[in-house]
Amino acid sequence: MSEKWLDELLASCYQQLLLYGIMLTGSKSEGEDLVQEAIYRFLLIYDKVVDDNYQAYLMRSMRNFYFDNYRKSLRKQQVLSKLTFEANNQIANPLTQLLKSREYENLYQKILHLPANLQEVLLGYYFLELSIKDLSYLTGKSTSNVKVLLHRGRKLLKKELQKDDQLS
Repeated sequence: MSEKWLDELLASCYQQLLLYGIMLTGSKSEGEDLVQEAIYRFLLIYDKVVDDNYQAYLMRSMRNFYFDNYRKSLRKQQVLSKLTFEANNQIANPLTQLLKSREYENLYQKILHLPANLQEVLLGYYFLELSIKDLSYLTGKSTSNVKVLLHRGRKLLKKELQKDDQLS
């Protein structure tokens, strides 16, 4: 593998990998560590990756590494709280830049009130702009299951947003 190829791959998907890492961990430095670990693991087995969708592979390895670490340390409660973190206004990171608009911030906050399985799919689809195929690979679910989760998430999100409109 040439250095140029790797540089192009990282330049094209680093920002999304970092955003995903921040969403999982709740902190920029831990998100960067996840990205670094995923790239390291990718370099060890890149020639064995069957699919040409390296970004989805990197994201899935980030996700698996994150969950493996916390399972080993038996901090399941911390995992749930970190998956539903609230953006820290004092620290500028790519996620807070993305959420500057009140519309997106409101939508993001509503998504955080949904069940965890719907959160991951909706955040990946709308905020990271991942395809259904990538989400399927990332979550380990079938594409039809991802579509069902998206549909259910949209329905619940619509109800929440309509509830807010009626209150105002």
